[in-house]
Amino acid sequence: MYCPHCNAELPVQNSAFCPYCGKSLQSSQPDNGNPYNSNPYAGNTTNSPVQDTPYQNRRTGPSQMEFQSVLKSLNTMTILVIAALVLSFIPYLNIIGYLLLLVILVMSLYLTGRTKRIFDLTDYPVYSKIVAGVKTKCVIILVAQIMLFVGGFCSAFVLTPGSGDYTGIIALVAVLLICSLVALVLEIYCFVRLFTVKNAVTQLSMGMDIPEKPAGGGIIIAAIVGVILLVGIAVVGIIAAIALPSYARYMATARYSEITAAADGVRIAVEPCYQDTGSLDACSTGTNKQGNGWRLAERPEDYRTKYLARIEVKKGVITASAIQGNGLRGANIIYVPVPRGKNLEWQVSRESTCKKHDLC
Repeated sequence: MYCPHCNAELPVQNSAFCPYCGKSLQSSQPDNGNPYNSNPYAGNTTNSPVQDTPYQNRRTGPSQMEFQSVLKSLNTMTILVIAALVLSFIPYLNIIGYLLLLVILVMSLYLTGRTKRIFDLTDYPVYSKIVAGVKTKCVIILVAQIMLFVGGFCSAFVLTPGSGDYTGIIALVAVLLICSLVALVLEIYCFVRLFTVKNAVTQLSMGMDIPEKPAGGGIIIAAIVGVILLVGIAVVGIIAAIALPSYARYMATARYSEITAAADGVRIAVEPCYQDTGSLDACSTGTNKQGNGWRLAERPEDYRTKYLARIEVKKGVITASAIQGNGLRGANIIYVPVPRGKNLEWQVSRESTCKKHDLC
């Protein structure tokens, strides 16, 4: 079967239009009410009836040049989408992926109009609505990306965590998370529909019929649900990465209060020792010293408790050491007495390792 306009051999029998010159292959009007008098297809020597196709009522279909132009743009967009997805997971290159996504969104606003025209001319309203929906979703994604950029700028240069007002920061982070989640779901939908539209346009350019309604709705839903689950797992992981260390540090500080409380009890014993003896030289552990209302242990390990390893007193200087486990890391706190007449003034030494671990 050959085209009556360009004499090219048609790849598909009973095509509605020529894929080479783009001209319609249907007869204009049947003569005298007889649909078999005119031959709508060149090279067809039999008067076979004209097949009803989705293009039957179409006056002029898209040209082959228009098909090729749209297909070339769709292929380019597919490559750009894959490149943007890959770059978004590479450190220091994800900003390029973000900019590439903005370029794709701007391109889609123009390309969806051209693609919709093809489906309008070939009488596929369902595909036309899909393309129109993709355009709307691309606009939403573009607005969400702009909001993310503006919100990130505000969080980096406007809001200061040290101001004491965290309400604005929390609200901004919530808005950014919602925008990013909406944009991600819509991007997945548009990415799947991109391949659906591309395959449909390819088949139409070859003169082939396509289903009135595309499949793949279940695939889109499964993909969106899967991504939402992945995002949820990532959010939980981020929260855990932030909250668990803070909780562990809080618990370690609470446990270390047992060490400081025990050291305070020993300080109460050193003060009357100094008052009774008039000197700090005799106020040490290992001497088994005791007096009126006070007593120093014979060994440093005699003070041991659940989280306290030992307390050593040497000439009034108290060194209380924690155990190694439970996040305490054997940190010690050193109290240095400074005589002020008959009383003592206590100072925490800079050599205390509890300051290094933020425990005191």
